[in-house]
Amino acid sequence: MPSLLPHHFCLRGYEGCEIVGQTAEAGSGMSAFPDRALSDHELPRETDTFPKSAMTNHLIDDHARFGMRNQQHRLHSIEVLRENGHTDCDLVDRDRVLQNRLFRQVDDVVVGSTRSVKANA
Repeated sequence: MPSLLPHHFCLRGYEGCEIVGQTAEAGSGMSAFPDRALSDHELPRETDTFPKSAMTNHLIDDHARFGMRNQQHRLHSIEVLRENGHTDCDLVDRDRVLQNRLFRQVDDVVVGSTRSVKANA
């Protein structure tokens, strides 16, 4: 199922990878990449131009604009997924997992919306 939600991860660099070579050409090396012990969801090392506080604010902003709490984006994602052949059952299952809540129908997912969601034909 396509994802229409923000997903942030730490890029890992491994010796011999093209991205490591590009980073070296730009004046950095392996030190530009996060420690391999970090999880994918952890923030990378801060830089002079992008401190951790700015990274955190960027993540919060992305999730506010494009995450599950944004009703308009949630409605848009439902429309896009339907256009790509996903059924209401698919959509309800997606939101059950993403929101860890029991939904029985798509209208439950978008409750409180000012727009009604038409059922699949």
